Amino acid sequence: FIRYRLMTMTMTMMTLNSSKNNFSSSFTRSLSSLKSSSSSSKKPQQRERGRLRIVVNSGDFNEEKVGIVLVDHGSRAKSSNEQLERFAEMFEMMYGSTIGGDYNSDDNNSYSKGRKYEVAPAHMELASPSIADAFRELIETKNCRKIVVAPFFLSPGRHVKEDIPRLVEEAAEEYRGKYELEYMVAAPIALHPLMTTIIHERVEKCLEVNEKGAGECDVCGRKDAGISCKMKRV
Repeated sequence: FIRYRLMTMTMTMMTLNSSKNNFSSSFTRSLSSLKSSSSSSKKPQQRERGRLRIVVNSGDFNEEKVGIVLVDHGSRAKSSNEQLERFAEMFEMMYGSTIGGDYNSDDNNSYSKGRKYEVAPAHMELASPSIADAFRELIETKNCRKIVVAPFFLSPGRHVKEDIPRLVEEAAEEYRGKYELEYMVAAPIALHPLMTTIIHERVEKCLEVNEKGAGECDVCGRKDAGISCKMKRV
């Protein structure tokens, strides 16, 4: 049953045609069911041997807390910045309260170190919270001592290669001598295979609503989107 619920949650995250509200309520119900099913045992239940798994009850885990800074460029448009905040909420809903670890039945049924993610959005420029603000939240409020900055960028351009690493160094320097802090800048989205699926589904959805004369898709149709997928002719 638990394994089925995990599959359901993953499929829900990948269904891009669902609205935000429907996604949030559906995922919350799934997560609540999973927590309820897991709470009866002291240790997380074993899934497949030697495979990475997701559990909710930490039990005897050697838990590692990792702070994730999701950083985009930043905009003067409030609606654009709010997109990142909503994505951070989705990411934390999916991964923030879960711990992944490996089960070893040959070693006294022990579990290896798992990770718990704390998530904070940040904008490189033009808006707050900044990268430094996100570092303070994760380190001082959420007690993270390992920070991973994840660029919400498609390509490894100048911002990813130079600007973000520089701002990360400045943010980390504030804690030199105060904590034993580890930090890194992860890879951007780049040429991830799932991007082909995302683009294909976006294109198909926009074509579908035009063919049906239904106006615009759920993304372009938002009042704060400022974009349109209506077919034009010349």
